[in-house]
Amino acid sequence: MQIIFWLATSTVAALGYMNARKTIFQPLRTEIFKKQIEALSSALELFVGKGEEELAEDFDMRFGVRANIYQMYDAYLKYAFKRKRPDDKLEYRPELCPSAWVHEDYLKLDLEDKVEATEESGTRKKKTSEEGKPWEFRAGMIAVPRKYGEREAEFRAVLDNPVLPVVVADLIEQYLETVRSYLGAVGPVLEECSIEMPDRYPTLEDILRARFGWIDNRLAEYRCNNGISLSDSATAVVHEIRTYFDSDNLLPRGKSRKRK
Repeated sequence: MQIIFWLATSTVAALGYMNARKTIFQPLRTEIFKKQIEALSSALELFVGKGEEELAEDFDMRFGVRANIYQMYDAYLKYAFKRKRPDDKLEYRPELCPSAWVHEDYLKLDLEDKVEATEESGTRKKKTSEEGKPWEFRAGMIAVPRKYGEREAEFRAVLDNPVLPVVVADLIEQYLETVRSYLGAVGPVLEECSIEMPDRYPTLEDILRARFGWIDNRLAEYRCNNGISLSDSATAVVHEIRTYFDSDNLLPRGKSRKRK
């Protein structure tokens, strides 16, 4: 009899604890749920209502591409005609493009191009002339516009929210990788297009009147062929945000009421 009494008492106590626990933690769950909705709303605002062009302009891609094209332009202008534009006219100057992506191989090759060993002194000195070197352009350094960095910081602020669902955060990270690929595509395209510079602009007059729509077309083709699409990546994020919560009852996915 005593055993039955203690079993009944323990069962009642356990059930009471479980019920109390639900009551205690319910306000906390509700508050977290509210914060999660706010985080998802902030993430959604980054994408909703924007097509490919609007998404690209968020990161100032048009200017970023132009700045990198002019890096190749100025390299050719110096090589072929020994001319140099004023520093305050350069699109890729530090105040407009305060950062750059530099490929490790480019740093190594650039160093090898600029210095040479001398057996007499064992020291290294800069090469003083490029006379006789064939025209070659390596896009190992991609200029990044100021607005790109500012916009990326906004995305990072959303990603830093601890209540943002992991699946949404992963898709936003993938979107940022697509953004990087979108601008980074200018590198291989410029190297390919640089081969045609001597034929397209054989005289100083030609290069001073140069227009670069043909490079823009090659860049669009490269992105298409390599599946680099900001809108496709953004759509995946928006779709996940909108389906993460059941719009009928605002309960997390997997906890929605069964429809009759």
